[in-house]
Amino acid sequence: MSNPTPKVPISICLIAKNERKNIDPFWKSVKGLLQHPEDEVVMVDTGSMDGTTKRARELGWKVILRPDLCTTKISELGKKWKPELWEKYSKHCHFKDGLLGSFAKARQISFDAAKNKMCIWLDLDDDLINGHHLRPLIDSAVEQTPKGKGSAIFLRYDYSFDVDGVCNTSLWRERVVHKDHFYWKGLCHETLLPKGEGHTIGRDVNCPTVVSHRNPKEHEFSDLRNYIILRKDLEVDRNHDPRTLFYLGNACRGLKKHKEAVDWYHMFMDQSGSRDDVMAARINKAYCLSELDLHWQALKECKESQLVNSNDPRAFYTEAGIWAKLENWDNVITAVKLGDQLKLADTMHAIDPTTLHFQPALLLVKTYREKQMPEAAMQAAYRLAQSSPNSSAAKAIFEDTQKWARAEVAGMGVFQACAHAKNPQEAAKQFNISPHFLDRGIRDYEKEQPGDLNKTTITFYCGQSATRWGPPSTEKGIGASEKMVYEAARRLAKKGHNVQVYCRLNRPEGVCEEGIHWYYSGRFDPANYRDVLIIWRMPDVVNKIPFECGKLFVWMHDVGYDGVWTNATLQKIDKVFFLSEYQRSLHPSVPDDKVYLTRNGIDLTQHIYNGQQKEKKIIFMSSPDRGWLTAIQLFKESKLAEQGYKLHMFYGFGEIWKEQCAKGGWGHIVEMERDMRMYVYEDWCRVAAMQTPGVIYRGSVGWKEMAEEIKTAEIWLYPTKFQEISCVAAMEAMAAGCKCVATDHAALTETLKGYPGWFLVDLEGDNPHQAIANAANTWFDPKVGAEFATKFDMDKLIDAWDKDLMEVEDDFRPDNNRGPTNDGEKRFSVC
Repeated sequence: MSNPTPKVPISICLIAKNERKNIDPFWKSVKGLLQHPEDEVVMVDTGSMDGTTKRARELGWKVILRPDLCTTKISELGKKWKPELWEKYSKHCHFKDGLLGSFAKARQISFDAAKNKMCIWLDLDDDLINGHHLRPLIDSAVEQTPKGKGSAIFLRYDYSFDVDGVCNTSLWRERVVHKDHFYWKGLCHETLLPKGEGHTIGRDVNCPTVVSHRNPKEHEFSDLRNYIILRKDLEVDRNHDPRTLFYLGNACRGLKKHKEAVDWYHMFMDQSGSRDDVMAARINKAYCLSELDLHWQALKECKESQLVNSNDPRAFYTEAGIWAKLENWDNVITAVKLGDQLKLADTMHAIDPTTLHFQPALLLVKTYREKQMPEAAMQAAYRLAQSSPNSSAAKAIFEDTQKWARAEVAGMGVFQACAHAKNPQEAAKQFNISPHFLDRGIRDYEKEQPGDLNKTTITFYCGQSATRWGPPSTEKGIGASEKMVYEAARRLAKKGHNVQVYCRLNRPEGVCEEGIHWYYSGRFDPANYRDVLIIWRMPDVVNKIPFECGKLFVWMHDVGYDGVWTNATLQKIDKVFFLSEYQRSLHPSVPDDKVYLTRNGIDLTQHIYNGQQKEKKIIFMSSPDRGWLTAIQLFKESKLAEQGYKLHMFYGFGEIWKEQCAKGGWGHIVEMERDMRMYVYEDWCRVAAMQTPGVIYRGSVGWKEMAEEIKTAEIWLYPTKFQEISCVAAMEAMAAGCKCVATDHAALTETLKGYPGWFLVDLEGDNPHQAIANAANTWFDPKVGAEFATKFDMDKLIDAWDKDLMEVEDDFRPDNNRGPTNDGEKRFSVC
């Protein structure tokens, strides 16, 4: 039985340019909608050159030629405003032949040319799904609309899709309207506005008729096009629609111009009267601030959005994403749970399924895995899979989490068994599993390697440091104190010693290519004998752990606390390594016979200057709290940017900083000389870097890359109040032949004393910036600096250690207690 003929004829209204490839697929999706003898398709063509108009006429469409609506003058503005993107898209057909100046004008022409009152507007790269359901709705809307009023039917528009074809952006648009009661407005992101009030509006979230964007264009091109059109409109029309600012923000966000996007959103929120629009702008602004790494400002924006609409879950899910970037996992859970209690209103015109469903589930999976909570992680993974059943990414994450959770649950049991078992066989027996499971576990429980009994066993015990580190850190960068352990260990191993390092390891246990045995710090067994045990940074553990060793050294890498040196502690220690006279002066309780005065050192083969071309480059390469804002301020006041100098900020806000923030968010900021919220200080630093011309944020880099950067730098800048005890960065800067602009605080005086390229910064003086200006205007031979720095050679330092400290008499070596016990059983300690 055929459907009855519709009562109300319709006109399908289109605008097009060079859309020949899309006409036939579009026609296939809509021709079933045309059931009335007076139905028609109206197309306004704005300058096609690919046969679009010819094919449209073959199909019987009404074609209106309006190439005059395009202008090349607008497209030329792309070169002015976004030159880096203009080069990429200048040959695009929409730019080459002119850009449509007003989408609303073209839409209005199509409506005006339509012979029917009820118009449905679409684009040729859209598909109308289940269009046959629409005709009864149109007839009903017209019948129910009071005389003299219009009607509009909203349809869902699935606009954007991921690589698996899963929709990640849905919009609701008034697709079917009475043309006499609505008009078009907006150069792009054109909108239908009602004439007067009292019109009938229909929107059914369960309506089977959906408009689907068939071939989403490259969003970067669309965003660039929209930016040019909107920016021109803003400069011409001072009485602009506030949404122009909102759409400019969206265009910049799509172009990853996040700083500019923030500015547009801010201006829009001051002018808009729409709660939904302000809510969207605040959430988008929070996202952009987070992408700029201004996380605290982003979090504040989320809180503001929650005040705009406390029932919108997007504000809380966005907040959760920011906490995840900060690795504050507890706050991620809290924010997601708050969002889960809310439901987005059905009246929203823009819906992002990714933000509402996929993202919160993904955040929970990541969070629970980081917190080693396998059961909760699996529940989140199920939620993720259900949110996007057709997503290959969701499927892959689910399967990976499932494998991880099984291993983690089994591993927890193994750890508990190991704590009470004498050997792997006994542990496996308790859990009724194969002993070989231990070989496939989440961690490698290889027993300690005793090594050659004729070699001296030297162990560095580093405990649980603030960050994970190990051999991979050479590629990512790490603090100087950790670097010294690595440099010392590999040189001692090269000398033939059996060297072990116990630390918060960032790689599987085992022997690295330098011959060092790396272990998780929790695997350290104090009952195993070591010829030489070097306790790194932690003198207080000497009285807490009964170590078995021939010699016991404490390697001080911090200012420390003199009160830790009790008589009982000092009796157990052979030597305390102090790295400068300054550091030693802070510990008067340590008698001279217990002191070994040494220093930090550098790898001259990596850091020594060898003829590199010096650039107008100034580098800061220490923890931000030691002088980031001061360095930027001095650079700004020196006006060296006007001479072409750039200030490169290295080190940055990495893993250590994030962990400290996550533990409470407050800390002592040396530069500010007070405790404060670390997130706020980080935002201050990032804003200062972004707003100061010539400042470039580089973050953390590997050792080799950092060494090459220093060699091409002219000036090393370190205006600090931090209590350095042996500054490795200063040594590296001198070896690279840099002019050193630094204070004389703490042990910096000892390190820099006598260096001909040292320009002293007096932070209490009237013009501290003058030191950096003087350095820039003073000629300095880099070779002189390199020659001076040879005294910091790490090889010579370890030669002295080996000669002075590493020999142990055989009487101290109980052969029955080296490495594993005699019966081959392994002692287990829980990580």
